Amino acid sequence: MSETYEKDGIIYFKEPFRADFWEWIDEHIGVDTMFIKNPVELEEDIIYVVVYAKDKGNNAKLSEINRSRQDTTLVRGIPEEEVCSIDSI
Repeated sequence: MSETYEKDGIIYFKEPFRADFWEWIDEHIGVDTMFIKNPVELEEDIIYVVVYAKDKGNNAKLSEINRSRQDTTLVRGIPEEEVCSIDSI
């Protein structure tokens, strides 16, 4: 994974991290993520993660950061409760 640093419960990538959208969401349950999508990318589900919340308690901070940026998309993490209910079906 690319080099990161943490500030106030938010994880920042020094350079955007290329990831499969669905794998990222599956591996980061409950946390919000800001990413950019490369319009040239041939694979539709590829994103470039810029920052993400360290844990769900920091999701609100990430929303505030997202308001100041025009080049990113914020995606909400799937809550743990929903994942548990899917697994039990």
